[in-house]
Amino acid sequence: MNLFSIFNKPKKEDIFEIFPDGILIVSMDGKILDVNSKALKILGFSKMELTGSYFSQYIQGGSVLLNKLVQSGMLSVTKAANSNKEDIYVEVSAAKSDDNEKVYVSIRDITQSY
Repeated sequence: MNLFSIFNKPKKEDIFEIFPDGILIVSMDGKILDVNSKALKILGFSKMELTGSYFSQYIQGGSVLLNKLVQSGMLSVTKAANSNKEDIYVEVSAAKSDDNEKVYVSIRDITQSY
């Protein structure tokens, strides 16, 4: 693989990891299926701790918020609980996958703005 091909046709896995925001892939029943390293840093939990747990355990508003964001295409600011049990503020946006079986969630820590 050459450098040119990386920038021309990045793999989904590469984008998932280099994206500047935290990304969580959540099932339609609210279980976290996968997370990128930025989400781990924002929330302070390990991949093992987050994977298989429910989105609502970490992000205030949980599945109700996700449904609202998916329907509206908007973003929202809400509280999230990090591993130190401190409230942080995150900007959240969400979109359903093409197969409608999961939701891609983007989180950005904006605590410093509050």
